[in-house]
Amino acid sequence: KQFTSMAIMILIERGVAALNDKIKIYFPDAPGEWDNMTIFHLLTHTSGMGAYPLDFNFRFGAGVV
Repeated sequence: KQFTSMAIMILIERGVAALNDKIKIYFPDAPGEWDNMTIFHLLTHTSGMGAYPLDFNFRFGAGVV
């Protein structure tokens, strides 16, 4: 968790991402329940996210094999 959060904070520091970015920017196929979830919510464990849906695509971005 520390490495992931540090990597995200580096992206934020470089201006590539922002803490208030919605997760759906990076995972457009995410369930509708995630519409208001932000990077901040995930980093602070306040997203309220439960288990992934059974049909959720874990691959990042379109066309990834």
